[in-house]
Amino acid sequence: MKPLFEGFKSKVKKVACEEKIQLLVCKYMKLQYSDVIFICDIAAGLNLGKKWAGVTKASRSSRGLPDIYIFHQRFGVGINYCGLAIECKSGKESIYKKDGTLKKQKAVRKNSKGQVVEEFDHLAEQASALTKLRAQGWKAEFGEGFDQIRKLIDEYLKGN
Repeated sequence: MKPLFEGFKSKVKKVACEEKIQLLVCKYMKLQYSDVIFICDIAAGLNLGKKWAGVTKASRSSRGLPDIYIFHQRFGVGINYCGLAIECKSGKESIYKKDGTLKKQKAVRKNSKGQVVEEFDHLAEQASALTKLRAQGWKAEFGEGFDQIRKLIDEYLKGN
């Protein structure tokens, strides 16, 4: 069996789960941009036990934060970013409707008895976090699938 993250060809499965894409992006960053500082919040998508879910929740300002942060400033004509933040999506299906607006993604939070205590639109929360980051000087985007995320990173870091 070949390793999952062998090579960076554009034939990476578009339907790979978000966690696999995040790990692939991390490997890509380490190989292609070894001098760039970044962090990937893979724990956000994991099914953690009650204790660690609580710890993880307490360590964040809110839900919907992006998966990857690249701490690299970009300055130039009309460009002034303090870093790049990417919310990774699998690419299995678009998060946008045909009219270009964001789809709704209903999510629920349950209590220990399995009862629904809260319903929310997960994509709307993520879009709100990206908007807040943009207001703070970040380039902040959704990335659908590895190829699109790699393109976002390359364009940002190479200045294209």
